[in-house]
Amino acid sequence: GENVSPEQIERALLSYGAVEEVMVGLQDHQITAWIYPGQSAAPGAPERTVDSYNASIPRNRQIVNLEIMEEPFAKTKTGKTIRMSVTKE
Repeated sequence: GENVSPEQIERALLSYGAVEEVMVGLQDHQITAWIYPGQSAAPGAPERTVDSYNASIPRNRQIVNLEIMEEPFAKTKTGKTIRMSVTKE
């Protein structure tokens, strides 16, 4: 199969402007998005964002699982997201 860049998917999801933070990785060998919608996000914004993204790209790059986070992602002192704090695989 073709390699899929998590960062590329994250940038695409953030470009919709409806959610605050996104992390993409594998969970049970399926592409999963962990989304923190933010305090001011409209209800259903994460689901609509993923649906819009999935409708625009090939199946092998589509998000299969969506996990909505209640808190912002853990960050390093320099402000980078700590991937291992979110992804399981």
